[in-house]
Amino acid sequence: MRLRLSLVGGACAMTVASLASAQLSPAPAAPMASQAVPAAAPASAAHTVVILTEMTGDAAIDPHLRAATDGVLQRIRARGYEMHSPSAVGAAMPTNPQPAALRAAVGAELLVRVAVRYRDRDRAVIHLAVLSALGQRTQDITASPAEIAAAVPAAADAMLPPPGTAVPAPSPAAPQVAPMPPTPASTDRVVLRDGSIVNGRILQGVPGSFVVIATADGLQRTISWDRIAEAQSAGSLPGAAASTTLPVASVGQTAWDRRGGSLFTFDVQALIVGVLESRTTIVDKTFTSGETMRFTGTGNAGGGGGGLGFHLGYLYLGAPDVAKGNTWAGFRVGTGLELAMAAYGHRNDSKIQAGLRDSSGKVLIPGTASGGDTTWTSTTLVMVPLTLGGQFGFGKFWNGSRWNGTQLGIDWRPTYYRSKPGDLEPTSGVNPAGMQLTLDVGSLEAGSKLESNFRMAVTLLPPVSDHPTVLTLGFGAGWY
Repeated sequence: MRLRLSLVGGACAMTVASLASAQLSPAPAAPMASQAVPAAAPASAAHTVVILTEMTGDAAIDPHLRAATDGVLQRIRARGYEMHSPSAVGAAMPTNPQPAALRAAVGAELLVRVAVRYRDRDRAVIHLAVLSALGQRTQDITASPAEIAAAVPAAADAMLPPPGTAVPAPSPAAPQVAPMPPTPASTDRVVLRDGSIVNGRILQGVPGSFVVIATADGLQRTISWDRIAEAQSAGSLPGAAASTTLPVASVGQTAWDRRGGSLFTFDVQALIVGVLESRTTIVDKTFTSGETMRFTGTGNAGGGGGGLGFHLGYLYLGAPDVAKGNTWAGFRVGTGLELAMAAYGHRNDSKIQAGLRDSSGKVLIPGTASGGDTTWTSTTLVMVPLTLGGQFGFGKFWNGSRWNGTQLGIDWRPTYYRSKPGDLEPTSGVNPAGMQLTLDVGSLEAGSKLESNFRMAVTLLPPVSDHPTVLTLGFGAGWY
């Protein structure tokens, strides 16, 4: 029978695939009350295998991993191995989480481990390891998701020895490990991004993929490139000069190089708009003699409302270096159209009729006044901006293929505007001193060319010369 045990930890699921034949035996006699029941000894595990497949939780990858596991199972059975008892494996896993310890605990001859080192939409790097009493053999397989089901079993076929080639691991009661040939002393080392250091002899290094290093305990470790901060060779690597530092780059750096460069961008925003300007006001004064005078002045006018903004442009995104940091920068230029409707208040014209008093202060002709009040109407506001500035990202890379964080943008934003309040004369012009700040929150995926991020923008057109003051707050989404 085939049994899959799913052990979930965080975002990672592990599948233990085991195959065993069912055997029927008479039920044992009940022990006497005075008899001590001995602990069960480990069952014979000659020529048995345990397979560990680490699931990612990604629906685009996991079905192919399951198919790959089934393919490895077929090749294992064809070589004459039996799958170890799933109950024994499940019982041993909580206290023996490391593959080597698990193999020894259950007494299996081999343990095969399949793990995803890196993945994006175009490809995945699958780490395949075969552990036995003679050591560990590993290989990294780079394949598209659709190729995983065939590529992993094919690689396993070349790594699996015939039964008996690797002697069964000793039981926990009598731990004996076959000695490994000593590794020649070397000053090679691999510094990992978590700060730990692996010393030994570098056997193979493929920039952008992996490094294979033989450690002093005789094991060979294959370390994926996205985990490496620095790899130093003292000349033991064939073709490398003494004290060579291998170039370090993420497995996904090539995908990030493609993700960067010239990008088309656009955004859609809901706008909150405030307007403040000076409007000409007129005061007409008529005297008792019939003479009329006109006075001209200014008064504050303005209001607030809302609208929509549509912007498009060009972003040159400098490809981030995954191995060196979590920030990136870009240059951007663009334009757009913003339409808003706002309530608008202004001072209306005044009319004054002068009165007449005698020397004693008695009113002979009463004076009157009208107008000069605040009148409310509505205004339509049209703005066409030109943006020129930069965009900077601060966040963190995950699995080498995804970046999450915030992006801060700052732009010089000269803007053409036109305001038409009710029956009043329109005001229009180009304000050359506009400025804009944007804050984007979201993520970028190495394998995608167009993604949405939440965007908040603050724009100010200051009162330069006779231009009105316009303050805009925008909320929406930006794609790039």
